[in-house]
Amino acid sequence: MPPAYTATNTEENYYSAVTPNFVADLTTADKIWFPMRIAYGRTERTVAIKNFLDEIKVENFLPMRYDRRMVDGFRKLVRVPALDGLIFIRSSQPDLTYIKRYNEMLLPLRYMMWSPRHDDEQSRIITIPQRAMANFMRVASVEDDRVMYLANQDFSHKIGRRVRVLEGPFEGVEGTIYRVKKDRRVVVTLDHVCSVAIAYINPSCLREIDE
Repeated sequence: MPPAYTATNTEENYYSAVTPNFVADLTTADKIWFPMRIAYGRTERTVAIKNFLDEIKVENFLPMRYDRRMVDGFRKLVRVPALDGLIFIRSSQPDLTYIKRYNEMLLPLRYMMWSPRHDDEQSRIITIPQRAMANFMRVASVEDDRVMYLANQDFSHKIGRRVRVLEGPFEGVEGTIYRVKKDRRVVVTLDHVCSVAIAYINPSCLREIDE
C-alpha cells in the first residue's frame, strides 16, 4: 500500500495521464527509472517539483548546468535545469501514479510515451534500465561546459563507434562517437528521451567495445 500522501479532490487530479492499457506490464512493485515531462516546465516549476520529491523521499535526478542570466540587472552565472521540463524519477509505476494523482505539486508530471512505428504495436511508457541511467548520470552530474545536452536528438539512424572512457572524470562511461557540431564527441543516449555529448577526449583514453 503506497504511503498516505496529502490528497486533493480536484477533477483534474482524479484522472491520470496514464492509460491503463499502456501500464499493464508495469504493475509490479519493482522500482524503475521513468523520464517525466513537466507541463509548462519553467525553471521555477521544475526545481520546485524536484524539491518536493526530495521532501517526500522519492528518488529522482534533475540534470543541472550553469547559465549566464540577468539577475537584478546584472549578468550572473545561475544554476538551472539542463533540459527544459524533464526530470527522472525512480519508483514503482503504481506508487508513481499514486503520488502524481494525489499531490497537487506533481500534477504537471506526464509520463513519456513511446509511439509505435507499426499498427500492430502498442504505445508504451518509456522506462530506462538501471545500467543506462547510471551511465547517463555519470556524465550529467558534471555541471560545466565539458558536457553538451542534445534534447530530442535522434542518433538511431547514424552509425557510430561504441567506446568506454578509460580515465579522467568520465572514467567508465560508455558511449558512441558521433560528429556533433563539426567535432567528434562521445555521446551518451537515452533512447527516445535525450542525449548528452562529452567534450573532446583524447583517443588514447578510449577503448572500443562490442555492443
